[in-house]
Formats: sequence, structure tokens, C-alpha cells
Amino acid sequence: MRSALLLVITLVVPCAAQTAAGSEAEFVKALAKAKLFVQRGRWATAHDTINKALAGHDYENYVRARKEEIASLIRTCVFRSKFKPADPKTLVSGTLKSFNLKSGKIKIIYQRRQMRDWVTRNGVSVFPARFSGSHTIDIKGASYPGSGDGAIVVVCIDGGAGYSVVFGRAAVTVGQTKSWVPARILNLKTRDDTDYKESSPCRPGKKFSIKVSVDRRSVKCAYNGRIVLSGRKRPKEWGGLGFVPGGRFDSVTVSGQVEPSWLQGLIDAATQKQLAKFDRTYDQAKYVPKWIFEKPKAQPTLAKATRGGWPKGVKRQHIRGGLGRLQDLYDRKKYVEGEKLAMKLGDDEVSIAGRSWMRMRFNQHLGLFEEALGHCRKTLAIDPLYTEARIMEARILGQMGRHDEATAAWTKLGDRFPGDTELVAERVNFLLTIGRMKEAHAVVKKAMSKGVTSKDIEAADRLLVKAESGPRFARPVRFTSQNYEVVSDIDKQTCQEASKILEESYLAFSTYLERVKGLPRQRFRVFLFAGSRGYKRYCSDLWGVAPNHTAGLYTPRLKQLLIWNLPNREAMMRTVRHEGFHQYLDRLMRDPPRWFNEGMAEYWESARLVNGRWRIGQKRDDHLQTLGKAGVMPLKGFLYRDDRTFMIRAGVHYAQSWAFIHFLRHADTAPKGLFDELWSSFKKGPNARAAMDRVFGQKNLDALGRAFEHHVRSLR
Repeated sequence: MRSALLLVITLVVPCAAQTAAGSEAEFVKALAKAKLFVQRGRWATAHDTINKALAGHDYENYVRARKEEIASLIRTCVFRSKFKPADPKTLVSGTLKSFNLKSGKIKIIYQRRQMRDWVTRNGVSVFPARFSGSHTIDIKGASYPGSGDGAIVVVCIDGGAGYSVVFGRAAVTVGQTKSWVPARILNLKTRDDTDYKESSPCRPGKKFSIKVSVDRRSVKCAYNGRIVLSGRKRPKEWGGLGFVPGGRFDSVTVSGQVEPSWLQGLIDAATQKQLAKFDRTYDQAKYVPKWIFEKPKAQPTLAKATRGGWPKGVKRQHIRGGLGRLQDLYDRKKYVEGEKLAMKLGDDEVSIAGRSWMRMRFNQHLGLFEEALGHCRKTLAIDPLYTEARIMEARILGQMGRHDEATAAWTKLGDRFPGDTELVAERVNFLLTIGRMKEAHAVVKKAMSKGVTSKDIEAADRLLVKAESGPRFARPVRFTSQNYEVVSDIDKQTCQEASKILEESYLAFSTYLERVKGLPRQRFRVFLFAGSRGYKRYCSDLWGVAPNHTAGLYTPRLKQLLIWNLPNREAMMRTVRHEGFHQYLDRLMRDPPRWFNEGMAEYWESARLVNGRWRIGQKRDDHLQTLGKAGVMPLKGFLYRDDRTFMIRAGVHYAQSWAFIHFLRHADTAPKGLFDELWSSFKKGPNARAAMDRVFGQKNLDALGRAFEHHVRSLR
């Protein structure tokens, strides 16, 4: 009987283990299915799938370990089910007759008292959208202007460029004086007339209808159905549209092809307004069961690391003597002096293990990672169980860019001390830094399912949910290319366009600089937002503050490139290229100085691919103009400026950063190989200051600064 009972127990235990493992896999599968429904906009189905999964796996620790992910998904489903996307017709002050979000084709009519959408700039009422193709404006009124130049329409507005259409005034005789204003089309950039009529047919005080039509090659103007002016334009000249209100107009009709960003931005703003209202009333307890927020019971047998202390072989006299002196130098950040002293002191003063341990610490801070790793492993050869050295080995391998070895080292530490929250948090932070989101989340879930948690681990869990899911777009569209995954709530064409620019740019970076290892297994992630409100809200959710005056940014911690839908599509794609460089460089360098990172991004932002060949190193008149006004700063103070100081005068610092990169890459007076030295040193790390010290320490920065200033003057 005893033998039979033992046999039953032996058979039953493995089966129970298999059932538990299957249950967790079942839940994960159901959650993945719900996420798929969310991506397809099937909110109610997704919510129902999650609820069924929770009901079948209640009070399980593996469910609690995913509490942030579950709560986020449910919140999204509830919001999207309750609030429908705003109707564009309700968001404009005029009457929207037609609009195609994909093509940008629009027709909208404004009555005199419905002009709230229009913005007044220098006396010109400007339409809020920018045109990217053929378009017309038709203005009708009861009384044509009787003063000034008559009716004026401005088209193809782009900075200081554009065309001013002056309809003029027909001749009027008052007493002995005859006055009139000629009709003309003036090129605002060249100040030349593209068409001119001395006699205008436009009669002051009379009922009128004026129409300006713009196509690829011409600007045509009609008065009461009759063509008055026709001037040529360049095929790619598009831009804003405005008119000078005069006389008494009754209606303005605008039609043609615009950049869709205006209405997309209005829809996004309305959505964010709905979301803010939802947040004020949303009661999570109604939709998410309370038990998933209960802390899982920690397993008492989980080991924790013992910190501090010295390796084996270190005695009290060593600590009071030589090691005490070395520790004092280390505490005072005298790393060079400490390394020299450690080499002089005898074994009887510090012990072999003690000397290796301190030399590892000094060399690590000096950025001499090979030497630091060697001393660390000498320490471990004497004391294999010395935890502090095992932790430092993992850190140094990470700093050396030996990510697979570092990951393996952190995994061994995690397996040895599964209950140590500090180790879990540092391991997750390392995996986040190198972009291994799935591995990081797996570590967090495993720890939390065993009741191992802390504020840092909880914060990492929230961050990882956002890192994996990205923005919760209502109708996400995605486009995956060889090296990039682009997701947006705009349209697929925009995703494809951004992907094309990023792929072209990446090819240039790889050709002229260096190829990133590990692609396309780990693609770059890009999110394009329909409007600034959604972009700012997502950033605020991540960091607690919304960035101001930014068209986009790259977040190294989440490895995400975030761009919002600028009114000018060309400007948006320049931002894509600029931020795309930051994303690329983050895969190669851990802590390059701000001037190098921004200078290179500005340098590549203006690069162009023409007939299969890259044109790089173009002059940036905007930056040269800034430096002409502000002057060039001395290099020593500029190069070592910290991030906070850099951003105080961002415009000037961006300009000088671009100029210094241009100097390093194109000036005959720049020291040969200096750019390559900097590139190599920034890759080596451990931080920007140490990397610059290695390169600039033996150079005369004053002489370099004079050569740089001469280069800037030569570009103007």
C-alpha cells in the first residue's frame, strides 16, 4: 500500500505543475487576443475578452504581475467605447462641404461672421491649413473696396515667399482727378511682377466676385467670371493662403488640396478634450477587480544579496592601513591618484584581493573598462562568491557594450538572488537601456508574480507597459520596413513616407558613419501623432510634463521616436530625419555630449538624396544668421556645457553645434582625424566628459577655437 501511495504522489505532482503552467499560458494568450482586438478598434470585444480571462484566472499571482497592463487596456476600451471620434464638420467655424483625410481634398464655405478659423497676420486673414496642391479661393460681396489697392489675395505663402494678387481698382474721376490702381501679381521673394494690367476692371462699390486659382505652374485671377491676371509659378511652390479684408464681402469659399494636418489636429484636440473629461469621472474600481492590485505574498525562501564588505583575504589591518587610504582617495574622486597608490602599496598593506578590488573601482571610473574588468575577475578568482564583484562585472560588461555577456551576468545574479529587489530594478534598468523591452518586462513579471516588488519595480512596470504598447491610438495604422516600425493615427501613406525617409537616412548613416548591429531583429520604433495635443498628452503620461516648442523627440529610455503632425509636411519630415538620427546614435553611444548629438542631428536634417547620391554639408543660413548675431562662444565653455545649460539658450547652442560639426567634417583647417577620434571616444564612454578629456586633453582648444571661428566666417 505504501509503495502504491508513493507512486500516486509521484505521478500527481508533475501533472499539477503542468496544469498551473498551462493556466498562465492560457491567460497570456487571452490577453494577446484582447490586444489584437484593441489594435483593430473592436473595443467592446476586447473588454469582454479581458473580463472573461480575469474571471477564469482570479486571484492568480501571474495576473497580478500584469496589473498595469490590464488596467491600461481596460481603461482604453472603456474610453473608446463611450466616446466616438468627433465629426470634422462640428470642429470648424465654416460649413465643411467635403473633406478627404487621406488626399487632403477640401471644400469649405465661410460667411462673413464665420471667420473664427482664420488667423490675422500683418493685416492678412490667413486660412489655417497649408496647401500642397491645386486650390482656389472665391470671395463674393456686395461692395468692392473703394480704397487702397482694392482686393488683395496672397497665395503660396512660405515664410517670406509667396505671390500677392492685387486686383486693383478701375479708374474713377472725382472732380478734376482721375485715380485708379493697376492689377498685378507680385512675386514676394523676387519683388518682380509675374503679370501686370494697367487698367483694372474692378469697380469700387459694386457687387463683386473675385476668384484666384492656383495650379502647378500658374496663378490665375478672375473678376466677375472674367480672367484678369495670369502669372507663372514654380511647380513645387505651395503654401498658405490669405486675403486682405476690404469693402464688404459676404462669403469666402476655399477648395483644393491641403495638408490634412489641420483637420487631423482638430480631431486630435477634440479627442484629448474628451479624454480629459473621461479622466475626471473614470472610476477604475467599477471596471477592474480590486484583487489584481493586492500584493502577492512573497515567498520567504527567496534569497537576497548581501551587500558591502570586502573580498576574502582582506583583514582588519588592511582596512585600517593601505585600503583605508585608497578608500579615502576614492571617496574624494581622486581616481588617478588612487590607481597610482594602489600599484605602489605592498600585498601586506592591502592584500591581493583588496588591491584588485580597488584598482577595478578606480579604472571603472576612469573609463578604462578592459583594465577594470581584468581586476574584477582577479578579485573573483580569489573570492568567487563576493557579490559586489559579480555586480560590478555585470555593470562593466554593459559599459563596454558587451551586452549579451552583461545580460547573462545579470541573469545569473537574478537566479542566485531572486528575492533581491535592488538587483531586479538594476537588471531591468540595464535591459531598458539597451532596448530589450520584452526581456525587461519578463523579469518584472517573474519578480512580481513571486511577490518581489518595490517602488522602483512598480515604476518600471508602468513604464514597460507604455514602452511595449506605445500610444493607444483609436485607429492605429502601421507600416513595417526593413529597419523601422512606424505606427500612427494619421494614415498609412504618412507612415510609408516617414519610413522611406528614415530608411534612406539610415542607409546614409551606415555608409558615412557606422552600421548598427542587431537590425532588423530589433527594429527602430516610431510613433506619428495626428495632432500636438495627443503628442503632448502621451509625453505628459510618460514624464509628468508636456514638452513645449517641440515638433518631436526621441526618448532613449523607451527607444521610441515621437513626432506630431506639423502643418507643413516637409517640416514634419525634416523633424523625422533629425530625431531619427538621435534614435540611430542611441544604439551606438550611451552618453555623447549634447552638442555632438544635436549638432549631428542638425547636420543630417538638411541632407538630401538626389538622383541616388547624398548631398551633405549644406550651409544652414538659419544657423549662420543666429551665430552672426550672437557670436561664436569659446570652445572650452561650449563643449563642456551640461544639458540644462545647453537648453537655456537652445537656439544659439544648436547653431554652434551644427557649425562645429560642419567644421570637423569639412574644414581644411580642422585637425585631421579629430572627428573620428571623437566618434571612437564617445562610443567608448563611460560619459561625455571623460570621452572629451581623452580627445581634447592634449589639444590647444584656443587655437582650435580660432580655426573654428574662421570657418564660420567663411561660410557666411
